[in-house]
Amino acid sequence: MSTDSDGQVTLLPVQLRRLASLFSEGGAVRISQTGSTITAFNGTDGVTLNAAGHKVNINPDQESMC
Repeated sequence: MSTDSDGQVTLLPVQLRRLASLFSEGGAVRISQTGSTITAFNGTDGVTLNAAGHKVNINPDQESMC
């Protein structure tokens, strides 16, 4: 998975399948990438997925190595 300088992201097949099931109603979905995780937001609901297509719970109180 890589991010190009023009803002494009590369989705792994499992991530794409998971997004299709989560946003099955269609419409525009904003997708951003940080490392191997992607975040999708349709204006109402958002989700972050890891490289295996599993939801990642983002906890703002959790410590980070960044």
